[in-house]
Amino acid sequence: MKIAILSSNLSNEAGGYAESSFLLRERLDKIKNNDVYLFGFWKSNFFKLNYKLTDRINIFYPGYIYKFPFSLNYFKKLFDIKPDIIDVQGIWSSTSILSLLYYSLSKTPYIVTPRGMLEKWALQQSYLKKKIFYFLVEKYNLKNAIYLRATSDLEASTFIKLGFDKNKILNIPNSIKIPNLKKKNKKKNKKKRLLFLSRLHPKKGLVELLYSWKAIQNKFYDWELLICGYDENNYKKKIVEKIKELNLKRVILKDFVTGKKKKKFIILATYLFY
Repeated sequence: MKIAILSSNLSNEAGGYAESSFLLRERLDKIKNNDVYLFGFWKSNFFKLNYKLTDRINIFYPGYIYKFPFSLNYFKKLFDIKPDIIDVQGIWSSTSILSLLYYSLSKTPYIVTPRGMLEKWALQQSYLKKKIFYFLVEKYNLKNAIYLRATSDLEASTFIKLGFDKNKILNIPNSIKIPNLKKKNKKKNKKKRLLFLSRLHPKKGLVELLYSWKAIQNKFYDWELLICGYDENNYKKKIVEKIKELNLKRVILKDFVTGKKKKKFIILATYLFY
């Protein structure tokens, strides 16, 4: 079976959204008789793939319109491949427009994986823009999909609350890659580390985490908090200000990491628990 996964943003800075798109392609491609292709735009000046670039990973640059990128080569490649089914990763982007256009021309069945973008918090962000986009595009994109894929029980229940047919909902968690956490260094470490590894964004609950740290930092002197992630919309500045305001101790801020560095951070944080 030929499967095409369409993702609006494959940049490293997109975090789990991009990572799980690559992993989904990798896992599905290992199933016998599957040919799985990944399509997406790269919205970063920093180009570094954590996966081997093959003819099945198709990366396009956004062109002049960053928010709603478009590429004729994108369409051409889709028509060359002629997938049997499509999985659209995320909504509220040009990928919804591209998949809907392709569907209108080819009638290829497709699944939409909203990736939390129908949750209440997400819907409240840029509310008016999303309202307009919904009536122009997203309503038809969701309506014509053969299935909606939730990645958690919470998201599946959100789909039901929004009125989607239960028979149209699939609940399939994201693919994840767990590093080899075998302990190599038997030397005991006195410090323990709490690791936050994600985008620096209001949605991630970082301010709430800092308030929690304020409440326990004087009770657990052998612990430290490491915050590491891509600074989205200069949110890191607010985090720095909040750390100073709350007079927090043992809070370490690191820049965005990926690949081997990311693996190292996870392993090191795990070792510190021994």
